[in-house]
Amino acid sequence: MTIDSVPLLCCLALIGTVEDNRLKLLAIKIYSEQPCVKHGTSNLLWLASPNASPFFLTSASSERTFDTTSKTKKTDSEGGKTMPGRPTWSGSLQISLVSIAVKIFPATNPARQVEFHQIDRKTHQRVHHRDVDDGGEVAKADIVKGYEYAKNKYIEIDPDELKALRIPTATAMQIKQFVNAKELSPLLFDRPYFVAPKDDVQAKALSIMRRALSETNTFGIGEIAFSGREHLTAIGAPSDPKHKGLMLYTLRYEDELRDSKSALNDVKEFAVNASELSLAKQLIKGRTSKFDLGDYRDDYEAAIKELVVAKRKGKPMPEEEPETPRPKVVNIMEALRKSLNEGKKPKNTKTRSRRRSA
Repeated sequence: MTIDSVPLLCCLALIGTVEDNRLKLLAIKIYSEQPCVKHGTSNLLWLASPNASPFFLTSASSERTFDTTSKTKKTDSEGGKTMPGRPTWSGSLQISLVSIAVKIFPATNPARQVEFHQIDRKTHQRVHHRDVDDGGEVAKADIVKGYEYAKNKYIEIDPDELKALRIPTATAMQIKQFVNAKELSPLLFDRPYFVAPKDDVQAKALSIMRRALSETNTFGIGEIAFSGREHLTAIGAPSDPKHKGLMLYTLRYEDELRDSKSALNDVKEFAVNASELSLAKQLIKGRTSKFDLGDYRDDYEAAIKELVVAKRKGKPMPEEEPETPRPKVVNIMEALRKSLNEGKKPKNTKTRSRRRSA
């Protein structure tokens, strides 16, 4: 795994496996020395085969998933009902001669990060950043966007000029084709969104498409423009039949994908015999349990808060409770057997780090 071609130095901790009617996945946490923790979080992720179902890639992202019934915290002061928030995009979903007015809302919240301010070590005052050029500080009203077409040469573009751009996908998403869900690699999936009808009239048409997409296991592929760029999208039925409306996923364009050879070209392939495969399957089966997203929390954030509280109160730094040392195993068969001997699948998959004061 790499970020900008920098390998992540990490330890993968097996938490358990999750069984679904589509596939079986390994739920692990990645603990990285660097640079993963610079983002202020430990990461829950899925370990699966390269052709695994794309649905879990979005639901197990580093972002927090929304409940479909609570797009926003706004409430109606009179009726107390949840009011829909401002949609990320609204327009028409066009399928051949059929046009459905829809709105899309984010299905995730931005991942929480532990934020630090920069402090002057000598004065203990906060360091501020100002907008400056060679002539000094620049007022915000005087700042415009500039496109660098040559070294240190720019074309200035005013925000109103960007707003005036006429892009068809800013108001309409035309479904250009339908594809089987199995054809979409998990690598393509970026962010999930809820698709809601504009009104009850549109809801009928959306319900028809929802059922058709579900029973054919297909996605409609199109493009829409929002947040300063055009997005390749896939629209389909929710994996959870209890969820209303449709789901839209922004996809990555071809030039956004990296060739796996850059990281995996030197990986050797080994033959797997039947006994090795059997033990690995037993290990997976023994740790397979129903997945509950509520069992997992960001341990990095909790550790930072404990550190802050300890320093405020002048107490010693919190220390990790010593873990039972695990024997080093070189042979994979021996490692699999020892893992199986640890016991049956755990009743509780929480892997909360326990801390004690020194």
